Amino acid sequence: MLPPDVLNVFRDQLAGLSNQVVVEYFGSGESSLTVPGRTPVPCPRCPPTREMLEEIAATSDRVELRIHDVTTEPQLAAELGVDQVPGIVFRGHAGGRLRLFGLPDMNFMPVLLDGMRHAGRPAGDLPAEIAAILEQFEGDLNVRVIATVTHPASGQAAASAFELASLSDRVTAAVYSMESFPQLVRDLQMTHAPLTFVNDARGFAGAAEPGELARFALESQRDRTNARPPKIAPGSVGEVTRTPPRGAPAQGLAVPRGSGPAAPPVPAPQPSATEATPDVPRADVAVIGGGPGGLQAALLLARARRSVAVFDDPAPPRNAASHGLHGFLGLEGLRPEEVRRMAWEQINHYEGAVLDEQRVAEIARTADDEFLITTDEGDQIAATQVILAIGHSDVFPEIPGFAECWGESIVPCVLCDGYEHRDRVWGIVRSAVDAPTTYPFMALHWTDRVHFIQGGSAEISATESQRLVELGVQLHKGAVVAIAREGAQVQSVTLYGGEEIEIETLLWMPPTEPDPLVARLVENLGIVVDPRGNVATNQRQETNVKGLWAIGDVKGWTGALAAAAQGHVAASQMLLDWHG
Repeated sequence: MLPPDVLNVFRDQLAGLSNQVVVEYFGSGESSLTVPGRTPVPCPRCPPTREMLEEIAATSDRVELRIHDVTTEPQLAAELGVDQVPGIVFRGHAGGRLRLFGLPDMNFMPVLLDGMRHAGRPAGDLPAEIAAILEQFEGDLNVRVIATVTHPASGQAAASAFELASLSDRVTAAVYSMESFPQLVRDLQMTHAPLTFVNDARGFAGAAEPGELARFALESQRDRTNARPPKIAPGSVGEVTRTPPRGAPAQGLAVPRGSGPAAPPVPAPQPSATEATPDVPRADVAVIGGGPGGLQAALLLARARRSVAVFDDPAPPRNAASHGLHGFLGLEGLRPEEVRRMAWEQINHYEGAVLDEQRVAEIARTADDEFLITTDEGDQIAATQVILAIGHSDVFPEIPGFAECWGESIVPCVLCDGYEHRDRVWGIVRSAVDAPTTYPFMALHWTDRVHFIQGGSAEISATESQRLVELGVQLHKGAVVAIAREGAQVQSVTLYGGEEIEIETLLWMPPTEPDPLVARLVENLGIVVDPRGNVATNQRQETNVKGLWAIGDVKGWTGALAAAAQGHVAASQMLLDWHG
């Protein structure tokens, strides 16, 4: 279920656990035991949550997974504070005070990892600042975070609550997924996310550091009406927009959009119908994007004797600088263009798919509930179903030499390119607090000469810093302002403040921007996206618009193997529904 690179991160991070961690999982309707008078609560997210936990627990002998059913073990569920399913309780030094509810997908994956790491670390001294605050607190503190898996700030808010609960036996933290429990959004009339509540009384939107969270809790206890709000991390507040469900089991509710002051919910625009002329050609499925995800879907659909139109932008793809695909069994080392050539040889064998090397400009609904696809050249085709397999574009920093070294000595993915850069001096760049970044621990598989460069407001915890230093990773603070190179080979970088570091390979994930088509789909069809422009889907890879599916980088960076897996899931689910 989980990609190998994700499991590898858990394996590496959990290897450092000092203590045994027991993960108590609660589902519903998964036990063969029938209890008279108790009807299992339907829980579609329970099976994938359980499967995910089983895969993760298998990566570490320090993690023990215990499976429970709330129907047959209601007393234990109540004792551990499990009030929703799927529910996860982390037991270790934190004593079961850390709880996670809902499918831990997307930006909840780091929350799942944090729960295990906090529960498995040794009990430490309470920071003086937090200790002083909690000493003044009357009674215990219960922190609840309601957040969305599609927004990275949700992970920040959850991490803050978990850290505070792991530090003190007077604090309990519970994190809930909006996608798994949409009734919370309705009941709380949420307009912004993530939301953090203290003792189910006072709350705030956004992410705050543990010390700020503790201070806010104390002030709220003293003055429930006029408590000074905590200092919120920049960009961590998203506006909730409710969208009416249209067909498929959509996320259906809410996704943070941007940040700013409180505002009423903004309804998603209603799609307008477009009439397709009788002479417009038709296909069963239109696949927008000809990368690994789109071609995997096309192959499966062609084998199922569906007619497929694949649209592929003729401009150079995002992976044009790649020297070869790595970590993909059977395709190891092949250049992307060679992979596409081989894929089309195999797809063409089934005579069901055609390639149209044009960029798609618009996708609209027709009056008879089809999709009308229009290209930049004005060509049109109607389709019953559409799979979005388009990617994002990298936004390079305005540093001379960056573009010239891209793909050679500046690379974004350690699993993709780490082996080719083994035994070199690496610089891992975290350009901002929320920037995607290679885990420094991962780099140690390929080299023991690692510099970790934290730019802007990027920070790591004191525990992580200490561990990195113990492992020989050199830490630096300051944004990269200059790159010295010889041709495409980085020789050194200069940081803001003047520090110069000799580097041979830079691991740097630049920010991305979505394809312009995504914004038009938001406007025309009302699809749900997160603040970064990533398209939201359910586990079947279907968006909130019935018949419109999304896979790969259009949902956020995935990599070739994960994109292909998502393409397979989307096509198979589509075929499963076709005659239903």
